[in-house]
Amino acid sequence: MAQEFNESQKQFVIYRQNAKCGNCGENLAEVMKIELHHVLNKKDGGAGIVENAVMLCGECHLHIHNYDTNYGSGVEYTLQTLNNLVK
Repeated sequence: MAQEFNESQKQFVIYRQNAKCGNCGENLAEVMKIELHHVLNKKDGGAGIVENAVMLCGECHLHIHNYDTNYGSGVEYTLQTLNNLVK
């Protein structure tokens, strides 16, 4: 099972992203909820390391996890797209 991120890792990712959502660019200090997202999903063996992490606002994180082709909901994020957010 993949490890969770610790607090210092979370703070590092926020700093690396200049306190902005890795997807929409929203200032993380101005949103209600922020989530540290595994680029390579935990269920697929993604590690709890900063190289596999992107900080997202709650809305973007929700869209990533609610993508459903059957219902046209959420937003599809490919592994390539998420990897680009980490840079």
